[in-house]
Amino acid sequence: NDPEIEVYTDGSYKDDKGRGPRTGAGIWYGNEDPRNRAIRIPGEDQSNQVGEMAAILYLLDEVSPYAPLKINTDSMYVIDSLTEYMEEWERNGFVRIKNAELIKAIIAKLRERGAETKFRWIKGHSGVHGNEMADILAGEGADKPTPDGIDLTIKEKFNLAGAQLSTMTQALAYQAILERKVRPNRHGTKEVLDITRHATKEAFGFTPNDERIWKSTTNKDVRRPIRIFLWKTLHRAYKIGKYWENIPGWEQREKCQVCGEEESMQHILLECEEPCRKMIWNLAEDLWKMKRDQWPELKNIGSILACTMAIFKDAKGKRMAGANRFYRILITESAHLIWRLRNKRFNEASIETWPEEQETRNQRIAAINQRLDLDKAMTSTRFEKKAIPRKLVLQTWRNTLRNEKNLPEDWTNVRGVLVGIEKQR
Repeated sequence: NDPEIEVYTDGSYKDDKGRGPRTGAGIWYGNEDPRNRAIRIPGEDQSNQVGEMAAILYLLDEVSPYAPLKINTDSMYVIDSLTEYMEEWERNGFVRIKNAELIKAIIAKLRERGAETKFRWIKGHSGVHGNEMADILAGEGADKPTPDGIDLTIKEKFNLAGAQLSTMTQALAYQAILERKVRPNRHGTKEVLDITRHATKEAFGFTPNDERIWKSTTNKDVRRPIRIFLWKTLHRAYKIGKYWENIPGWEQREKCQVCGEEESMQHILLECEEPCRKMIWNLAEDLWKMKRDQWPELKNIGSILACTMAIFKDAKGKRMAGANRFYRILITESAHLIWRLRNKRFNEASIETWPEEQETRNQRIAAINQRLDLDKAMTSTRFEKKAIPRKLVLQTWRNTLRNEKNLPEDWTNVRGVLVGIEKQR
C-alpha cells in the first residue's frame, strides 16, 4: 500500500494598483520538497476562493490516485463545497453556484481516486507551519508574471450532467435555461466592456472582469431607469449613429442635430457642443469639488460606466463609502439627464422648443434635492431591510449642503435641507 500523503493548500488574491486582480494557489508538502508549488490562476474569475479551489485541483492532478491523501486547508468554503453541499449541488445541476466548473472538475478527480481522501480544517494564520508556507507559496503564485494552465476537463464516466428532476424547482429550472442560453458578447458589447475595464483601472486602480462590470449596472444606489440605461449603453443597444446609416429615408438621423457629427453615446454624453450638456457636467463638477478637491476626468464612455465601481480612499487608504456613493449618484444621474434631453431634442421639430440652459440647470438642482429627500426618507426603519443606513446617508451628502455648519449632526429628520448650489432666477 502507498503511504499517506499529507499536504497543505491555500489561495491568495491580490488587486494591486496597476496590475489588476491576480489569484495564486499554494501547495506545500514539506520543507525543501521539490513538489511544493506556487501557481498563478488563469482566466477572468479571480478571487481567493478560486485560488483555494484551484490548489485542490492541481494537487489531485499530481498525486498518485492510489495513495491515501490528507489535505489541510484553512478554507471552510473548500471543505463544505466538496462534502456537505456536494450532493445537493449535483442534484440541482450546479445552477446558481459560483465556480461551478472548477468544483465539478475537483469532484470528478476525487471520484477517480482509488484511495481515501481526507480534509482537515486548520485555523489560518495561527502559527501552523504548513499553512503559513502554503500561504507564502500562494502569494508567490499571484505575483508570477504569467498564469499557469489549468485543466477543467472531466472524464465522461465521471461527468454527471444535468439536474435531478424530482428536486428541481421552477425557479431553478428557469435559471438553468438562462445559464445554458448565455451567448458570447457581440463585438460592439465587447468593445464597450474593454473601454470600461481600462477606464476603471486608470481611475480606480483595478481591472474588473466582465461579470463585475455587468453586475455594477445593477447597483442599488442607482435608480431603476438609469440601470436600464447603463445596461443598454454597455450593449450598444440604442438606435443612434450608424444604426440609421443604411435605412433609406432616415440617413440624416445618423448625425447629431447640434454638431452635425456622427452620433454615438460618447458624443452625446461627452463631446456634443449643446450648452445644456456642458452645464450639467459643470454643475456635477461643482458639487463634487464641495466634497473632494479633484474632479475625475471623464475621458470616454468607459469613464461614465466605471462610476458604479468607484473606489475613493482617504489619506489612510480606507475606502470612503459616502464619497463612492455620491459619485455613483452624481455621474449616473447627470449622464441619464443628458440622454433624456437629447431624446427630447430628437423628437422636437423646432429648435425653439428645445430646453433652455437656465431652465435645465434649475430642474437638475431640483432633481438633486429630490434625491437628497429620498435618501433622508429611506433611513426610516419602516422600510426594514430596504432602509438605507443613516450613517451612510450622512456620509454621502457631507460637505455638499447649504448652511451645513448650522445643521445638527444628524439632519436626516430636518425639513428643508438642500444642496449648496442654488437655482438661478
